[in-house]
Amino acid sequence: MFALVFWPAYVPFAFTMSEQMQFRRALCIAAGMGGLLVSAYNIFQLVGNTALPTVLGQSIHYGFEENYPARLTYGIVTMMPLFISNLRKMWILGALALLGFVVSDYLYNTVFISVWCFFAATISVLLYFILKDNERTAVS
Repeated sequence: MFALVFWPAYVPFAFTMSEQMQFRRALCIAAGMGGLLVSAYNIFQLVGNTALPTVLGQSIHYGFEENYPARLTYGIVTMMPLFISNLRKMWILGALALLGFVVSDYLYNTVFISVWCFFAATISVLLYFILKDNERTAVS
């Protein structure tokens, strides 16, 4: 629920709150609207899913098949704000997230959600350092 429903809607709207430039803000709002659609689609998929999660190759297969357009839309709405953010060095987090997304999709397609969540959680540690750097720069 958290990865599939919460993040696609929350990430773009969280970045909307920090954006000063109207153009960037509008892009984040558009991504947020797309994120709401992705979240709604994923809720529908989760509710209709009767399969149980299983361990597959040391990862979790959640028991439902994703379609590629939905996965791609998920990636766009959750990662685009990282690339357009006015926060210094946020693009680095975006680049690492994109790398994790592509690797997860290409090498671990059947357990994509599990592997992608692992990559995203791992690189999210970088978020702390990026925000601290921005805070330090703002104070200086």
